[in-house]
Amino acid sequence: MYPEYYRIWLERKDLDGIPGAEKGSELQARVLAFLMEYYDKEEFVDIVVSHAGFLRSLINTSKGLPRNTPVDSRNGAINIIDNPFDYLKIEHKDRAMASKVFVIETLEDKYVVKLKNRSLLPEDYEERRILNLISADLGSVPTVLSLAGNGNSSSKVLKFVKGNTIFGILNESTQQALIKKISKMSEVLTHIESNVYKPNDIYTEIEELEGIAKNSYVKKYGQSILKDKINKSKLEASKYCLIHNDLNRDNILFEESEDGTITANIIDWEGLGLYPQDYQLASFLVSAILIEGYSVEETMKIAKRIDPNIDEDYITYLMKYRIFKGLHFFAENRNVYTENNKKASNEILKKYFFAAEKLERYRANKKFININRNIEGVTFSKEVQSNEEREI
Repeated sequence: MYPEYYRIWLERKDLDGIPGAEKGSELQARVLAFLMEYYDKEEFVDIVVSHAGFLRSLINTSKGLPRNTPVDSRNGAINIIDNPFDYLKIEHKDRAMASKVFVIETLEDKYVVKLKNRSLLPEDYEERRILNLISADLGSVPTVLSLAGNGNSSSKVLKFVKGNTIFGILNESTQQALIKKISKMSEVLTHIESNVYKPNDIYTEIEELEGIAKNSYVKKYGQSILKDKINKSKLEASKYCLIHNDLNRDNILFEESEDGTITANIIDWEGLGLYPQDYQLASFLVSAILIEGYSVEETMKIAKRIDPNIDEDYITYLMKYRIFKGLHFFAENRNVYTENNKKASNEILKKYFFAAEKLERYRANKKFININRNIEGVTFSKEVQSNEEREI
């Protein structure tokens, strides 16, 4: 029925070039997801039974050969693979908190592999759908090539995105590239509908996190947000839309082309969620700008380049929520960090602390926090009352 497609199969022994079929990179991504189940095993002897296409890619990937190199994959054929990781370049990225992240380079491609100690969720499949929808508009995004679950563990293999991470203050060209990409991302996500993500009730979440916070500094900071009834009313009237809620610099890569043009690429889209529309800007300002050493005044200048008509009181209120989330996550989980990411985690916690202090002073100077609203201006560093506050 399809002689042209059959010819491609006979010539290539994979499905690349056949419309709607699994691409060679997607097949190899499934192979890597399978192989990484063995990465931490010291010794194993397993029999693997599968279809010819998968076995061919598995054998060739493990031997450092082109993935469609002919192999004996007839029914009942036996191929032995010794040391399947010898020909793979594997780099472990140890800054991730909720998963093990690896960059793996094969003969043909580079991939990002995430391993989690949980089963796959509907949000994992929704992330894949959304990334496929927005890739044409946003350029380089880490589309999901493979999702695999096995009991209480799962793996996600993504397209590798080029670029370098830059921390601290950005020069004008990188800053402009970032502003351009964030503006475009916000515009694109606003028009994406999702039935999987549920609207995040920010105020209720602050109440819950403040209630379980053990660190007194974090608890006080949450209480200061809850007291602001004026901005709570603005929050209740907000339109909800899809946003990327994890725009820290680890998730932003700057790529320079041959002509010197800088492009900002955004990775790690697991932070997708439905939030008040203005929260996209506030989350970005905290995660990518304020905690990287910018003053609040400089941060607000960047905010106004993105949206000249911002309500500073409301935006900085939403920024406080994002800081509170960061403080809560890194302060309350300090005892469960691994040795590999403990140092990085403590450095990030320090960044959130200084951002909290700077923003409190700015809001007090702007009279956003004043006696007329029954909210006391708080500079937490002057109210150290316990050893744990002194430590943070």
